[in-house]
Amino acid sequence: MPLPSTILWMEAYDPSMDLKSRVKDYFSSKLQRLSTDLVSKHGMARDEAEGVVRDFLNETYGPAEGLARELSLEENPVVIFIGKVDCAVCRKSKPALLEFLRTHPEIKLISIDYSDPRGLLYHILQDGDSGPLPMIAMIYKGSVKAVVTGECIHQETYERCYGSFGPNGSQNIYAI
Repeated sequence: MPLPSTILWMEAYDPSMDLKSRVKDYFSSKLQRLSTDLVSKHGMARDEAEGVVRDFLNETYGPAEGLARELSLEENPVVIFIGKVDCAVCRKSKPALLEFLRTHPEIKLISIDYSDPRGLLYHILQDGDSGPLPMIAMIYKGSVKAVVTGECIHQETYERCYGSFGPNGSQNIYAI
């Protein structure tokens, strides 16, 4: 039985969901945690550990960071679908999303396979190391407005998320 979907919608002014801030905070948190691990487990000097981790983060998360920069510049709403080709839940969730997008041609879809280096945007948006696929994120003017993870087969879910911030939306909702 698939996990139920988790839905987050954020208030327009919530600074924690500014995409550039999310990337910066994620990198800062990872840098701190991984550097501390290297220092404590391997006796590395703090500066050396931070250099190693910074290089690792830039190499590993660079494509996801580049995608986030591009998305921050978009003036129109964007939906990011991060899934896997061999994921049954991803395949089951996509038709409702595509139907929703058919009725909203103003929204751009970017579909990314999780194995693509840009797919690591999943972890930046979720601020975690694991979670269910797919992830569907709605981004508008550089701000993450909604994130849905796991199975989502109801077009109405996307309508509610988009309605909370779209051209005619006015709700300010945070829901899990």
